[in-house]
Amino acid sequence: MSVSLGIYHGKMFDCHESECIGDMPVSFQSVWNRVWCIALKECGVRKFLDCYDFGVDDIPAVIGELNAVYDWVNDSGDADIAYIQERILNIKDYLDQFYMGFRGADFWFSLG
Repeated sequence: MSVSLGIYHGKMFDCHESECIGDMPVSFQSVWNRVWCIALKECGVRKFLDCYDFGVDDIPAVIGELNAVYDWVNDSGDADIAYIQERILNIKDYLDQFYMGFRGADFWFSLG
């Protein structure tokens, strides 16, 4: 199993009134459970959470949270540092480009 970031277009936070237009892999489930969950808690993350939805306008805050997680992982000494940091950089790049192109639009994201 793995954790992915779903990308939706349509009524905000309503999967029945929206279309899933894609997803982006975030982490293997085992790495998510072992490292990400601890990092998210210790970094005080409030938006980039499993089973949480956020909109395009939340992207700058989410990128800030991902920066904190990136730094935490760097200091953790975990064996999967390179894997996690590569995922974070890819997610940040994708979200940043999405924000520049679709700010204020009816797109939203769901992590799960």
